[in-house]
Amino acid sequence: MLRLMESGLTFEALQTPIDNPEMCRRLVQFWLSGGFEPTMSHKRAREIMRRNMFGVEDAIQHFGLLPKKHEIAVLSKIPFSEATLESCKESHVLVAALPFSILEIRGKVADREERLFCEQDWYNQQAFAKDKSEASWQLVRKTPVPDSMSKTWDE
Repeated sequence: MLRLMESGLTFEALQTPIDNPEMCRRLVQFWLSGGFEPTMSHKRAREIMRRNMFGVEDAIQHFGLLPKKHEIAVLSKIPFSEATLESCKESHVLVAALPFSILEIRGKVADREERLFCEQDWYNQQAFAKDKSEASWQLVRKTPVPDSMSKTWDE
């Protein structure tokens, strides 16, 4: 508290989150997110995509992943137009990809009661499961690409 007051906050300002439950919730969320706040670009994308969006705040909340400053900078703007999002809002999920592999994410959620991954290990040794992407936004299909089933990975 002393450090905050040395930074210019008054006692009254420090009391505000205690007296205001909504401000308290927002402040705690801000702290837990490492200082990330959704931009207008994020908010508009969420309006369009609705539940078909897994944003930065979702990665922080569900996986405990705190993006680095340069990753937040990269993810601060959604690179897809509103028209593209509108055309994909039912068929795709807009995902904030952070530099973690599928295996790392699976490891972070392995002890949860809710299952996010099927009980299978066929891909454990596959390169795609170990690869880490750069921080980016991706539109991921919700269904398989037509004529892609029952083929080898290379095919």
